[in-house]
Amino acid sequence: MTQGPRYIRHFHDWIAATESPSTSTEMQWTDTMSGMISLPLLTIMQIVQYFQYLETREITHSQFVEEIRIGGAQGYCGGLLPAAAIAASRNEDEVVHNAGIALRLALAIGAYAELGDDENIPGPTTVVLRTKYSGQAEEIVSKFPGTYISAITDPETISIVGPVNVVEELRAYAEGQGIKATKLHLRGKVHNPENKDLCKEFINLCHKYPSMLMLPTAASLQTSLRSNKTGKELRSSATTASLSIEVLENTLANKCEWYNLLNGMAKDLDAISRTEKEHTFALFGTGRKNCVPTMPFEEKQLRISKLDIVTYVEKHDIPREGRTLDQYPENAIAIVGAGCRLPGANSIDELWEILSAGSSRVEKLRSSRFDLSTVSRGSVGPDAKQTAKRELYGNFLDDVESFDSNFFGISPREAMYMDPQQRLLLETAYEALDGSGYLRTHRRGDFDNVGCFIGASYTEYLENTSSYNPTAYTATGTIRAFQSGRISYHFGWSGPSEVIDTACSASLVAVNRACKAIQSGECPMALAGGVNIITGVNNYFDLGKAGFLSTTGQCKPFDETADGYCRADGVGLVALKSLRQAVADGNNVMGVIMGVGTNQGGLSPAITVPYYRAQISLFKNVLNQSGLKSGQISYVEAHGTGTQVGDPIEISSVREVFGGSDRSEFVNMGSLKANVGHSETAAGIGSLMKVLAMLKHGKIPPLAGFKSLNPKIPALEPDYLRIPTELQDWNSSFRAACVNSYGAAGSNSALICGEAPIVTAMTDVLPTDTNMHETSHLQYPLFLSATNNFTLKANASKLAQYVLKNQPRVADVAYTLYHRRKHHRVQWTGLAHDLESLVRSLDKIEEGLEVPASPKSVVLAFSGQSKQTIGLDPSWYVSFPRLRHYIDLCNKIVIRLGYSTILPAVFATDPVEDVVALQCGTFAFQYACAKCWIDSGLEVKAAVGHSFGELTAMAVTETLSLEDALHLVAARATLVQTKWGSERGTMLAIEATLDTTRQIITVVNENIEIACYNGQKSHVLVGTERSIGQVEHLIATDNRFKGTRNTRVKTSHGFHSVFTEPILPELDEIAQKLEFNAPSIPLETSTEKPINEGEHAVEPSRIVQHTRTPVYFGDAISRLEERLGPCIWLEAGSDSPIIPMVKRATHNPSQHTFLGLKAKDIARPIDVIPQASLTLWQEGMSVSCFDGFYSHPPNGVTSNVFNHIWLPPYQFQRTRHWLQYMDLVTEERKTVDERLRSAGAVGTIASQPQTPPLKLVTARSRDSESWSSLEFAIHSETSRFTDIVSAHAVRDQPLCPASMYMECVVMAAQMVEPSVSVKSLSFQNLSFQGALGINYNRDVSLLMEGDGEYLAWNFTVRSTGKESKGRPTTHAKGRFSVTSHIDFQLYERMLADRMNEILVHPQSERLMAGRAYTLFSRVVNYAESLRGISEITILNNRHAVAEVCRPKVSVSSSESTAVAVCDTVTLDTFIQVVGLLINSSETCPVDEVFIATGIDSIIMQDCDFSDPQHDTWKVYAMATTRSESHVAGDMFVFTKDGKLIFTGSGVQFSRFPIAKLEKVLEGIGMNSAPRSPIGNDGIGKGVTAPPSPTTQFHMNGHAKSTPNRHGLRVRTTVEMDEQTLVAQDSVSRRPSALKSAMIRNDSNLGTLGLDSLSKLEFVNQLRAQLGNEISPTQDLSQIADLYNKLFAHSSTTNSRSAHIDHVHKIELDGPSSPTAVNSPVTAGDSQSKLRIRQRILELITENSGESVSTIKDEVSLQDVGIDSLSVIELKESFEDAFSVQFGDWDFGLHLTVRELVDYVVISSNV
Repeated sequence: MTQGPRYIRHFHDWIAATESPSTSTEMQWTDTMSGMISLPLLTIMQIVQYFQYLETREITHSQFVEEIRIGGAQGYCGGLLPAAAIAASRNEDEVVHNAGIALRLALAIGAYAELGDDENIPGPTTVVLRTKYSGQAEEIVSKFPGTYISAITDPETISIVGPVNVVEELRAYAEGQGIKATKLHLRGKVHNPENKDLCKEFINLCHKYPSMLMLPTAASLQTSLRSNKTGKELRSSATTASLSIEVLENTLANKCEWYNLLNGMAKDLDAISRTEKEHTFALFGTGRKNCVPTMPFEEKQLRISKLDIVTYVEKHDIPREGRTLDQYPENAIAIVGAGCRLPGANSIDELWEILSAGSSRVEKLRSSRFDLSTVSRGSVGPDAKQTAKRELYGNFLDDVESFDSNFFGISPREAMYMDPQQRLLLETAYEALDGSGYLRTHRRGDFDNVGCFIGASYTEYLENTSSYNPTAYTATGTIRAFQSGRISYHFGWSGPSEVIDTACSASLVAVNRACKAIQSGECPMALAGGVNIITGVNNYFDLGKAGFLSTTGQCKPFDETADGYCRADGVGLVALKSLRQAVADGNNVMGVIMGVGTNQGGLSPAITVPYYRAQISLFKNVLNQSGLKSGQISYVEAHGTGTQVGDPIEISSVREVFGGSDRSEFVNMGSLKANVGHSETAAGIGSLMKVLAMLKHGKIPPLAGFKSLNPKIPALEPDYLRIPTELQDWNSSFRAACVNSYGAAGSNSALICGEAPIVTAMTDVLPTDTNMHETSHLQYPLFLSATNNFTLKANASKLAQYVLKNQPRVADVAYTLYHRRKHHRVQWTGLAHDLESLVRSLDKIEEGLEVPASPKSVVLAFSGQSKQTIGLDPSWYVSFPRLRHYIDLCNKIVIRLGYSTILPAVFATDPVEDVVALQCGTFAFQYACAKCWIDSGLEVKAAVGHSFGELTAMAVTETLSLEDALHLVAARATLVQTKWGSERGTMLAIEATLDTTRQIITVVNENIEIACYNGQKSHVLVGTERSIGQVEHLIATDNRFKGTRNTRVKTSHGFHSVFTEPILPELDEIAQKLEFNAPSIPLETSTEKPINEGEHAVEPSRIVQHTRTPVYFGDAISRLEERLGPCIWLEAGSDSPIIPMVKRATHNPSQHTFLGLKAKDIARPIDVIPQASLTLWQEGMSVSCFDGFYSHPPNGVTSNVFNHIWLPPYQFQRTRHWLQYMDLVTEERKTVDERLRSAGAVGTIASQPQTPPLKLVTARSRDSESWSSLEFAIHSETSRFTDIVSAHAVRDQPLCPASMYMECVVMAAQMVEPSVSVKSLSFQNLSFQGALGINYNRDVSLLMEGDGEYLAWNFTVRSTGKESKGRPTTHAKGRFSVTSHIDFQLYERMLADRMNEILVHPQSERLMAGRAYTLFSRVVNYAESLRGISEITILNNRHAVAEVCRPKVSVSSSESTAVAVCDTVTLDTFIQVVGLLINSSETCPVDEVFIATGIDSIIMQDCDFSDPQHDTWKVYAMATTRSESHVAGDMFVFTKDGKLIFTGSGVQFSRFPIAKLEKVLEGIGMNSAPRSPIGNDGIGKGVTAPPSPTTQFHMNGHAKSTPNRHGLRVRTTVEMDEQTLVAQDSVSRRPSALKSAMIRNDSNLGTLGLDSLSKLEFVNQLRAQLGNEISPTQDLSQIADLYNKLFAHSSTTNSRSAHIDHVHKIELDGPSSPTAVNSPVTAGDSQSKLRIRQRILELITENSGESVSTIKDEVSLQDVGIDSLSVIELKESFEDAFSVQFGDWDFGLHLTVRELVDYVVISSNV
């Protein structure tokens, strides 16, 4: 072979060349057809393509291998070499090693195939024919001797090999027959039977040089690889030969049966993955897709797509190179978590939206922070005019006034005095730590050594707090030191906690301090960043006067129009740790700080001017630390504030260090300040956040607003500097940026931030979901948690939006949610296999479950041999790597012990005759499942096995080693197979008591034994086939036993019987040689009595005993039940009867959870494991199938396939806690002006405005200290009230609509805070009680009680007769709050399509206005002024879409200030839609109507009902039937342009007979006198309704009757004065986590939520209200101490203190509930009490439909189905039955049966 050495030399030169071949000589040799060239080149090309593919997809080899676990890696002809190299490799290093062997083999195969070939004869030796029919190729070959068929691609695509000249003749002949013939670029005779001797010679050569030529064996295959000769899988073969042998024989000497291979693959794909019908072929090679015919797959109804890797890589090729961990500095710091608040962005993801769009967040100064018109500073003197004219700009965070105080355990009052900087730092600290995974395992009591470093300077909120009287919270809320201290205290850290002030560089200096602390060992982890929140005006004045601030708006970095900076809010924190530790911990590394430092510009020309030499020195310093060259820095995030002095200096410093004409690529420069302004002390951390966002997205954003370079800055391009003006890819080979920050006092700080290292050594993998349409065959368990259902839904909504937009891998989302996020008490679980199912699941979340605080004990249960199959579903083996590992491990041990493989047997569906394979396979399956659950983190408290299962349990509990256990099982099975007698034995399970079982045995009188005592009524008999047949006959025919259920046990042999005795001696010998250990998990043996616990709980003798003696399974379960209490019984394995057996054996099944795994006969068997995980999660167990079933066990390399990824941060439930700034000078001026005006000195009478018209709502009174308790008058005499109520007639009775109550509440709130109109308004838990009509003789009041949150009240609308002293009537109750803006976009997208579907649905019914209101008139008659529905479309009585317009007849709005945001008329037309939908349905009989009784929630935002252009809306309503008499409705209101402005959920409707309704409504509009009491059987005579709903105490110490917590009056003997009542009320109003705390005399104030600060504040409040001089330093630890101290300052101390011990309890039900003192009631005759109770239950039953027997004393009226209308009827029934009279205040839905009984009993004793 003269050409051989020449070709090898060409290869050597080509590989050694430093440049790509381009000469004609090089092109000539690569164009040759020689197999010595073509086959090695094909191998190189396909291996390179493979690595390009992995790099393009950013996955590892092992991840890809897992994706192809079912289909495998298949090679056609020469492609078998790279396929084998890939399939037999565990990681990239092994791929490279095996590819080297494959390359040598390819060269040698080419050489052997060309032996005797004459290279001087040009042309190919192979031609491919596309024949017309099957068999035509054989006909052609027969005509041309010397040719042969080498490969069959499909029945009509045939490859033929032969001598060059003969092949050419054949080709010509074929084309003459009309057959397409294609010449292949290949020489040499491959797939030739004549090469057998050559092949043997080659194989001998391989054995001689194994390290160079021998590929691994088939046992090393990580995925399927099939033989080209047989088409069968190689890894299932028993051969131990190298894959090289297979490749050589296939390629040199055997025909390539490719079509048979594909048929075998299609069959297996169909069998193993029956639910997955779509498969993709990734085709490596020259770009041809026709080597995979689809026919074999189409015959199996499989859908095949082909991915050409050449095209794919070309489309996605990115010329980038990452860095491995060892290429980073030894002390590099990883950023593993981040939290930020920047203008317009509450996360890094939202920040990127602003950056990528090049948008700016500048705006004029927000009046919500402070009103400039009220600021006195600068309003007088020489600067007054300039101050008045100046426009102030800023970049502001939304809703800094609000905070989730409950989440952080801070009282609302303390939160109000906390600087919002502290509050936002807490939130972002939580987000950074939660994102880092730290909080998943954090426990505050661990006292972790974590540092906290905060950059901060201003404390502007002090201006707000100083406007009010001092409190105990003011200092801790505003002193800077508490900004870091608050975080460290909250998380319980011991590391350094420091606040750093270097002005604008402070946050980056804090990062430097944190990095140094980690590098020096001061702490292993730290939190660092900065904060700046604008709440005061004084810094604006001072900075503006000094010339720092722009007068035109936003910062304009490097622009010629730069004129100063624009102030901004900002806060950001990063979680930091050593890079090497972060990689080891599997953290999501967002970026790497490769160098960081600070210095000072002490020689600057002015203190506020940067010094370029200092900056240059600093840049060089951090660059040197990073180990990078200046040319590798491709982006500089500059300080860039946009000043004429600072910008040129900074550019010159950057140019000096990073610029230069010798660079290979441009350095892009930018500044975050162009987007969100200058956040001063938070500027540096904000810039770092920007770089992190850039690294995540791989792009460089434009510099917002940049137009032209500042002329003071020389041209940038010559030095390869550039300012980006559009979004561009960041295509540097390694992405690294310099972040610079300059402090106004000269302190510089800079760092180098690079991208995360590439981690390639991964062995555990899962399918990758790259888009919404790519589906994984695995389901992933989803876990989402929050502190309450509101935040749970908010978290789900935010996550769904993120997933839709960014499309991460489902596996990574599921993994991160469970493994890397903190678990809260309210949890939701679900399953998803792709992104679409993930989003669907998230969108459906309504509420979560509260997991048990104390989980049950887990017991692993192992079944006996109940069948003659093992039943491992193949999809489990394929899909669960760790399970496969344990089964393979067992198989290897079995083979090593000298037995046959178990692998075919474990999957068999037919009976397994080989007892050894059956029992070893059963053992392996049970063992693998149990180990996977334990590896999943499941804490197993015990293991129990039935019969054979006990042997597996011994291995799992490590009583026996795995090898010993398998040796025992296999040897025992061999004995059974070889030494068992002729009678195998038959087993019969019967459901009968032990007595009955023994009686059956006695009657049959045969040699029958009880093999298993499974439970009180569950036993297993064992005997001969004949005797067991007699038992079955007896049970079937004997009346004594008829009905006794029985079934044959499908076991191979009759164990636990006399039949075992032949094997016992040898079995005992085997057992004696085993090593028994103390179990690592308690093992409960199925023995009659427990085996003594000790160092060796099981002795060798147990093995023989276990085989021969009965199984006392019931006894074992009873012992476990007694010892462990409620348990989770988990099956080890699947599809066995063990869990039903456990359930029958337990004494209290209801206390337990039974978790059997059923994989047989279900569509997706692999879903069983993730579903079981969900069940365990719901039981409060910490378990992860990610660590168990889905991953391989660690083997020296990183085993975590699941990526910890960034996900949206936790969504807090914020409420307003804010002290509005008050300028005391301005307030004083107002007071003086008012006094002068009152004295007539200001203006004249004529100039005073006329008395304004009476408003609908006016203020009556408020609490003297705050706005927490308010009372307003609702003027029913106003024309707005009377016009609207008159237009709303329910059964001809004019009644106030629900929306009128809402408008009145909003008007009242506007008097407290005018900005209510621009906020989102929320109503919750609205209930409509007594109807309100038009009655000028009644006073209508609105009471609003603050509930501890700013701008949030519980309100009540009630009325009393003007002349009467009767009890007030309650008309409506609810909660109102002002909330932050809510993102409705998800609802808008979801509901738009749904509404369109309803409108076009063929079954929809469309009604115009006239018809609609005619239908509605049976319930409500609406005047024209309330008729807004123009048309409505109804579908199936459950859905409606209506067009609503502003009514043509208008109602006066001058008497209301709330019409723009809460117009009664417009809102009522919205509610009409759902009312019409429900009342027009078939579920509403003709003589009944549905009346609205309450609304769960209403949210309104962005409403402007006063705008004439907003006159049309679209309303979507839906109805849900809750019961026969209750229907709930929901509604959504959209503007003309599709914007959602109103949601109403849970509009409760109750069905009411029309006659009863009319009776209830009688007299609504008239005065009605109280009813006279009517006697009834002598019960309750003389009882009158109490005069007042509030507790009364007389100062003279006489006892009065007092109401309990629901307002019912109970006589008490306790004497209390006003001081005591104030003390109780103060305690009850303390913000405490305990909603219903029982406060006793010995109650400790600390346990009631009063820490040292809040106790101090509490005492100050008491002192202010009572006038007593109580020293804050006095020891007032208990309630009794407090009472005694109060009474000590009273003139009647002795008389009152003597009665203190009689206080029984004070029950608190939230801060707004009345405090009550209860004492034991004195009941009358017990029989009378029983009669009263029975009559009460009967009355409740009559009005609710609930059965008397089901009503418990502790349930409330609402719980048994009484609603706000039926409670009116029930009240009247009570008054008639017991001759008592209740006020509406007394009788409510909250009352319990016991309270009603007590009330009537007490009343009868009055």
